[in-house]
Amino acid sequence: MPNGSSSPLSIPRLVLAPTFFALRGHWGTHYDYLPGPSKLDFWPRFLWFGFFEELIYWVSFTVAVGALSGSVAAAIAKRRAPKAQPAT
Repeated sequence: MPNGSSSPLSIPRLVLAPTFFALRGHWGTHYDYLPGPSKLDFWPRFLWFGFFEELIYWVSFTVAVGALSGSVAAAIAKRRAPKAQPAT
């Protein structure tokens, strides 16, 4: 990677830190809120709702949606490109 660029996983890692502390300290924020009754202990909750969700689900979702959006944009750009006319 060029100097000054960050890792693609830097943002999810920044989310993991507050999630870890919020789950550990029962802060009552959106980082530790789980819908429905949750009877999981700390580590299973952190792994399922912090680690796997941030580092696997969201990264995969971003790559898939980005690839789909890029494909659609490339197809539109290709259709709009003017056709080359032979020189006379």
